[in-house]
Amino acid sequence: MLTGDRSAQLFGQVARIIAGAIPDADLVVLEGATHATYCTRPKAFAETVRSFGRSLACLTGRNRLSPPRPKVPESEGGSRRPKHYATLYL
Repeated sequence: MLTGDRSAQLFGQVARIIAGAIPDADLVVLEGATHATYCTRPKAFAETVRSFGRSLACLTGRNRLSPPRPKVPESEGGSRRPKHYATLYL
C-alpha cells in the first residue's frame, strides 16, 4: 500500500487496514505527499513502484513483470489502435 502523510485521515486509516489484511503487505507512507502521491511526489512514487516491481521480478525470476500482449487479428475483433495497458519493465 502506498499513501502520503498529507492524505486525508480516512485514506491513511484505510491504507493501514488494507495493508494489515494482506499477508506480507507493506505500507509505504511518502512524506509531503497527498493521496495522489504520483502528482505530489512523482519521483518518490516512481522509485517506490520500481522497487516493488524489482521485488516481484526477484520472486518470479523474470526480468519483466508482464509478457507482451498477444496481437489479435482484426478479423477476430482486434484493432490497429494500441490498447492502453501497463507493463513494468525493469
